[in-house]
Amino acid sequence: MIYALIKDAIVQNVVVCDTDNSAKELFADFTVINIDGLDVGIGWGYEGDSFIAPPPPETPPEEIAAGRLNTAQAEYDRATDEINKRNEQIDDSDYEGTTEDAVKAELAEWTQYRKELRSYIKNNDGTVNLPSSPEK
Repeated sequence: MIYALIKDAIVQNVVVCDTDNSAKELFADFTVINIDGLDVGIGWGYEGDSFIAPPPPETPPEEIAAGRLNTAQAEYDRATDEINKRNEQIDDSDYEGTTEDAVKAELAEWTQYRKELRSYIKNNDGTVNLPSSPEK
């Protein structure tokens, strides 16, 4: 059987013993709880009759920065697609459900966003927050 060894409401260790009594005798300095069939491990909290998962580990700053740079590139590609869509709309004079001025305003917003993303990518500093998307 599998047992959690608890001290100060935290699982300090997980051990295997033949019986509840042998676990309690061997680890008398701990609260010993049978955890057969439970997904519990070292670092989990224990409150009375239930276990609480520890908080997830913090994401390292380098990983956050790399993720932002990847997102910036994906957003740059998306902004390019949005710009192309609006340019095609203007080229085709296709303003059904909108106006030429509205499409040109959207084009300007997406173009500015893409410029900000290009600068962000060029600076290669993912520790800075990404520019805001013009999507509403």
